[in-house]
Amino acid sequence: MGGLPRAAVHFPIQFCPLKVFKHDFRGTLGVSKKAPVGFTDIRLKFVLDTEASDEQLNNLLRLSERYCVIYQTLKRPPQLHLERQRLA
Repeated sequence: MGGLPRAAVHFPIQFCPLKVFKHDFRGTLGVSKKAPVGFTDIRLKFVLDTEASDEQLNNLLRLSERYCVIYQTLKRPPQLHLERQRLA
């Protein structure tokens, strides 16, 4: 568990499941060389059932941005390396 749900442990919040997925698979599948491989835009929207104040919810979002490993990794991408090795 991470991001918003983890940051929300001290808030009276009921999460409403919401999944929105939009991706052009043409590049990934090799159907079009003009279509990108991977995601070009990622958006997260949390729909919350809560009586928490706007100030509390803004604080929750700030904490989520700060401590979500995936968010921080995408915001500041690490160096990536690919290598190959033959089975000896």
